Amino acid sequence: MSSSDHPIPLESFQTFRDLLKYLRRHARLTQREVAIAVGYSVALFGLGQIAGRQADYSAAHSYLEESLELCRKLDDPWSIASVLYLLGEVSRLQNDTTQAIKQYSESLTLNQTVGDRAMIGFTLHNMGKIAQLHGGLDRAAHLFGAAKSLREDSALTTSWSLTDHAQCEEDILTLRKTLDNETFEKAWREGQAMNRDEAAAYGLQRRY
Repeated sequence: MSSSDHPIPLESFQTFRDLLKYLRRHARLTQREVAIAVGYSVALFGLGQIAGRQADYSAAHSYLEESLELCRKLDDPWSIASVLYLLGEVSRLQNDTTQAIKQYSESLTLNQTVGDRAMIGFTLHNMGKIAQLHGGLDRAAHLFGAAKSLREDSALTTSWSLTDHAQCEEDILTLRKTLDNETFEKAWREGQAMNRDEAAAYGLQRRY
C-alpha cells in the first residue's frame, strides 16, 4: 500500500516505537535501516527549515528534496506531507507559485487523510496567499476564513513552519484592507462555516 491509499491515522499509534514497527513492516526495512532513514530525514528536514528561515532557498530546497526522497521510501504519509508543505513554502517564497500549489496540494491531500487539522489550516492559508497574489481576492478570503478555524482548533505545534499565527493575522488584515468590507465579510463567513472536508475540497478545486 502506498501513502496515497488509506494511511492509518496518527492517533492509532500509542508510542513512537509502534510507529517505527509499522514503518519497518510497511517499507520492508530492518529496524536499523528504518532508524537511520528516519533520523537522516529528520535532520535534513531541520536543515531545510533553518536554510528557509535564513532565506537560503536553494539550500533549503536541496535538503528538503533529499528528506522527501527518504520519507517516500519509508512510505510515511505524515512526514511526506510535512516536507511537501515546507517545500511549498520555499517555492512560494521563490515566487514559483505553480510549483508551490502542486506541493501544497499533495501535502493537503495527505494531511486530510491523516487528519492533521493544524497543517490543513496552514496549507489553506498559504494557498490563499497565492490566490491573493494572482488577484483571487474573494478566494483568498474564503481560504483565510476556513484556515483560521483549522489553525486554531488544534493543540499541535507548528513551530517548524515558515509561517506562524502572527504572520497569518497580518495577511488577513492586509486582505481586509484591500477588499471592500461587505465582500470580505461574506467570503470570510462562508470560509469559516466550512468543515474540514469542505475546506480541503475548496482548496483543491482549482489552482488560484
